[in-house]
Amino acid sequence: SDLIARTAWAAIFTTNFDILIEDAYRAENLRAQEPVPVYQFSKDYNIHENSKVHIFKLHGSIDQIHQPENILILTTKDQTDTQPQRTTMMSQIPRLLIDSYWVFWGTASTTVSSANCLLR
Repeated sequence: SDLIARTAWAAIFTTNFDILIEDAYRAENLRAQEPVPVYQFSKDYNIHENSKVHIFKLHGSIDQIHQPENILILTTKDQTDTQPQRTTMMSQIPRLLIDSYWVFWGTASTTVSSANCLLR
């Protein structure tokens, strides 16, 4: 976990609901960037601010379940129903593909679903 927090990332995208990435940053004193979790699908974000790393929670976050703007995506229907709201967040991915290395962090089933969204 210290490797995650000590690396400077352009952004982190995850389909996981857990807060393991955020916990890794909290536990590391020598982190490379300040983590900024992103839960809302309707905002635009400055992903080019190097002092911060945005953690895009593509399927929501378990620690935000009581926030009305947080949408947990648990099923394929949820993914389809929230596609319009997720467009802004998903639009960040192709911009990063051009000039950044990146790791997609998720389970096999959600990785396939998310990859299909990217290809649209």
